[in-house]
Amino acid sequence: MSAGSRLPRPRVAWLIAVTESRRRLRALRGRTTQLFALLISAVFVGLALVGLAVVSFLAGQSPASAPVDFVARAAPAGLWLLATVLLAFRVLSNAADPDNRDGYLTTVPARELFVGVAAVEAGAGLAYVVAPVVVAGAGFAAGSGRPLAAVAVWVAGVVPAVLGVATGLTAGFAVRNLSVRSRLVARLRVPLWIGAFVAYAAVFLTGQVESAIAPVVTAVTRPPFTWLGDLVAWGLGTAGPGRGPAAVALLAAAAVPTFAVAGRLATLLWYADGVETAAEYGDGETTLDPGVYGRFARPETAWVARVATTRARRAPVKLLYLAYPVFLLAPGVTRAVETGVVPGSLPPTVAVFAAWAGGAGFALNPLGDQGATLPVAVTSGVSGRAFVRGVALPGAVSGGGVACVAAAGLGAAAGYAPPRVALVAAVGAGVGVGAAALATGVGVVFPNYETTEVVRSREAVVPSLFAFAAYSITLLLVAGPAAALAVPWAAEVVAGVAGVSGLAVSAAGVAGSGLVLAALAWGALAYAGSKFDRYTV
Repeated sequence: MSAGSRLPRPRVAWLIAVTESRRRLRALRGRTTQLFALLISAVFVGLALVGLAVVSFLAGQSPASAPVDFVARAAPAGLWLLATVLLAFRVLSNAADPDNRDGYLTTVPARELFVGVAAVEAGAGLAYVVAPVVVAGAGFAAGSGRPLAAVAVWVAGVVPAVLGVATGLTAGFAVRNLSVRSRLVARLRVPLWIGAFVAYAAVFLTGQVESAIAPVVTAVTRPPFTWLGDLVAWGLGTAGPGRGPAAVALLAAAAVPTFAVAGRLATLLWYADGVETAAEYGDGETTLDPGVYGRFARPETAWVARVATTRARRAPVKLLYLAYPVFLLAPGVTRAVETGVVPGSLPPTVAVFAAWAGGAGFALNPLGDQGATLPVAVTSGVSGRAFVRGVALPGAVSGGGVACVAAAGLGAAAGYAPPRVALVAAVGAGVGVGAAALATGVGVVFPNYETTEVVRSREAVVPSLFAFAAYSITLLLVAGPAAALAVPWAAEVVAGVAGVSGLAVSAAGVAGSGLVLAALAWGALAYAGSKFDRYTV
């Protein structure tokens, strides 16, 4: 075989890139929610780009200042790091896998498939980098009055970003190869993803984003990235090109073999058989032992609860959407970290959130969660009453338990008096139980049987948007007064008007919300049970 035949055919790679791009756009058009989210994001990105243009214009009017020189030398490394992280994440989340991959590999060489896929991924990844670079270059040139400055900024930004695409693909495919060949890594894949998300959320919740990113950017702000600052100075006419052209040549030269390594790793991954784990095919258990739930629930209820728990343990990706609202806790958590003082509003807020998550995670789609086993469930002889109680039980235990413990611990840390600590713990436990029961009724009113893309290329059956909204709004309206009046200062304000103690106001609020939630929970369980009994396939 000649050396030329080993090179990818440009026309074939181009057709693959066009096909993949059309497929992704077609798939995106069918996801109304994602399109709406992208539209909202585009509005905020547009506003950010306008702000960047203004800042760049002002910076162009002071090209010789120290801040401008610092950004010119540090930004290329930051752009390389950003592109690397974005592309590595896309590969690790299977977004870089082509549709009908096996069909491609039976008709074209893997190297041509990689070039086509890499071109699509480069376009998707560079879109996040090129847009701000283009805007910054244009603003900088307008402010300095030198059009050549725009070209210099564009080259200094795009070249390291292209290298970042190559390193991101290489890192992502290297980790993917490790995960499909190592049984240990494959078994720990889910815990590792969960740990990464927890660390990611912790950084944002504690307001330590700058502290976490700055050391990394500082570590990679080294030559030849910093040499690109000479190129920007040359574009401004304040200095010669210096080492800028050398930096461009070195980075471009490094990108070529890095792409080649990424292509080889992609080929190894696509042809790998992969290891099998027990989590993918079950753990071989055939027992109907209800497990720990059998200690405090009837056998049928306990069995349904164990099945729900096992299903969540084997496919935790379906619970990922529960983590997104945790960022609403950011103000209180950030304040606690920065000041060392837990805000008085944080304990009941965390209690309600944990209770909400327990109900939404296990009981908000009781029929749809059964999947292909729904006909078996409805004909198994299990009563609707036992079924819905079993579905709600894991949510009540996990959500109520976590809410109770977290509320009590945070309440003590916030300086609550012991009676108020007990009261806020009761809020967590009571709302946790009521939320799980309420979720069953809402879930059968708005069921969802179709899979939804939870994260990139990861699909699962999750509650419908209508169920999610109805459940969340109802729970907040019912539990909100109890949570608000459990906060000491809010209770004291009401107590000053009513002429009673603050603790009495809090207790009255908790009792009132508790009675309403109990009535709704009982009605929801009864309705969901009857719906299950009357369900026909």
